[in-house]
Amino acid sequence: MKYYFVSDDCYFLNGLEDTLSGTIKERSIYVNVNHDVFILNPEPNDVIVLAIFNVTKRREIMRKPGLSLCRLIIMVKYGASLIPGSTYTPWFIPWKTTTEDFINILNELKNKKATRHQLPLEESEVFLYLGAGLSHKEVAQQLSLSNKYIYAIRRRISISLGLRACNSATSILLCRDVAEMRLYNKRRATFTPWGYENSLTLF
Repeated sequence: MKYYFVSDDCYFLNGLEDTLSGTIKERSIYVNVNHDVFILNPEPNDVIVLAIFNVTKRREIMRKPGLSLCRLIIMVKYGASLIPGSTYTPWFIPWKTTTEDFINILNELKNKKATRHQLPLEESEVFLYLGAGLSHKEVAQQLSLSNKYIYAIRRRISISLGLRACNSATSILLCRDVAEMRLYNKRRATFTPWGYENSLTLF
């Protein structure tokens, strides 16, 4: 098993490497996504920490095939809180997590049999549409659901992922990224406000 620490902040990576030196026995790989070429080829059950400010870059990384088979931690600037004892990944943790807590989280995830958080198809579609810029009312009309039900789905999934305190836009985009992981694990697809660009079976 390996640890991947992936960020667009070189100072964060350098500081993290110094801080974790000697505390993690397993191989640690530090990846700066701002480089033109970077290696991110994890194996199942590797631990991956994403600390990426750029929303587009984070989304791109989360679409990489095989990432959904790893133990994933995503650091969020504001509003994230780890669900105690959760067996579902990704785990969302605050960017300002203390060093001691961060090491404890890594050790806990390493020793836990984690399962990927899979959103049902209907709930995935809700976040894909919201993430594409549609309003709650437009999504309700598109999926033949009530506006109240769309709000309820958004709130319930945000809470289950530990994103309850995030602002609405951040929460929607993070939930969308989690929903997209199941789409991009084996095949690429493009989602538009009118549906999928090609026929794709969700799994």
